[in-house]
Amino acid sequence: MSSHDVTQDVPDRAGLVQQILSTAHSAFVLMSEVGDIMEWNPAAETTFGWSREEAMGRDVAGTIIPERLREAHWRGLERFLETGEGPVLNHRFEIMALHRDGHEFPIEITIAPLSFHGGFMFSAFLQDITERRWLERSANAQRAVLQAVVSSESAGEATGTLLRALGETLSWDVGVYWRVDESLGRIRCEERWSASAVADRWFEEVTRETTFAPGEGMPGRVWQSGDATWVDNVLEDPRFLRSESAADAGLHAAAYLPVTDGGHVIGVVEFFSRERWRPDRALDDLALVVSESFWALLKRESVERSS
Repeated sequence: MSSHDVTQDVPDRAGLVQQILSTAHSAFVLMSEVGDIMEWNPAAETTFGWSREEAMGRDVAGTIIPERLREAHWRGLERFLETGEGPVLNHRFEIMALHRDGHEFPIEITIAPLSFHGGFMFSAFLQDITERRWLERSANAQRAVLQAVVSSESAGEATGTLLRALGETLSWDVGVYWRVDESLGRIRCEERWSASAVADRWFEEVTRETTFAPGEGMPGRVWQSGDATWVDNVLEDPRFLRSESAADAGLHAAAYLPVTDGGHVIGVVEFFSRERWRPDRALDDLALVVSESFWALLKRESVERSS
C-alpha cells in the first residue's frame, strides 16, 4: 500500500500523531512561542516527574531548565523570533535538565521550529542520558587511573594524582581521601583535590583538621557500614557535619565510596559537586572503580615500605 493510500485510510491524523507520541520512548515537549508547554507525553512524565495535567500550560524554563541556563534559553527564543535564526535548532545536542524534585541530569535533545497559524511552536524530543554519560566517564576514569598509578614515582604521589584523575574525568569539583587510622580509632583526611574554579580554602582547612569516629559524619558512617552512599545536597543533610564551610565553597551533591581490603574498610573517598544531580545505578560501578584503584595503590605503598 502506498503512503497516499495510508493517509486515505486514516482520517484522524491528529489522533494517530497523539498515539505515536503517547507510545514514544523519548520524552516529547511542545512549546509555544511565549515559552508555555502545549504538549507533554507519558515519557516526559517519567523523565521529569511532572504529570501531563500539571505540566500543561507551565513555563518550560521554570519546569525543566536549570536556573543558570534560563537566561540563555530566553535569549535564544527571542533571537529566533526576531531573526529566524537559532544555532541549536534542528541539531542534536546535550545539556543539563531539571527534574521536579530539584536534581539535575544530562539529556540529549533535538528542537525543531514549527510554523503555526502565523506564529511558531517548538517541538522537542529529549532522552535522559544519565546512564550513558556515566558509562563513558567510568571508562575514561579507568584509563586515567591506570595512567596515574603508572606515571607516579611513589604511592604517596599517586594518591593526589589519582584523586585528580578521577575528579576530572568524572566531572567532580572536590575530592577527599579519608584513611582509617587504626591507632587513633578514627578516620582522617590524607589527601584532597579541587578543581581550579572552586574557592574552597575554608572547606579544605576544616576537612584537614577534622577526624571522625566510626558512625560519625558521612565518612565515619561509610567506614562503619561499608556501603557506597549518595547525598543529593549535603547542605540539607543532618548527617553531614561540615555544612557551613561546604556552603561557602558552593558544594551540594556528594558521593561516598568505601575502599576495602578483604571486606574490611580501610578508607573512604569523598567527591563533591557544585551541582545537584544523581548517578542513579552508576553509583555501584563508580564505587567499584574507586575501591579497586585505591586498593591497588595501597598495596603498592605496602610493597614500597617493605622494600
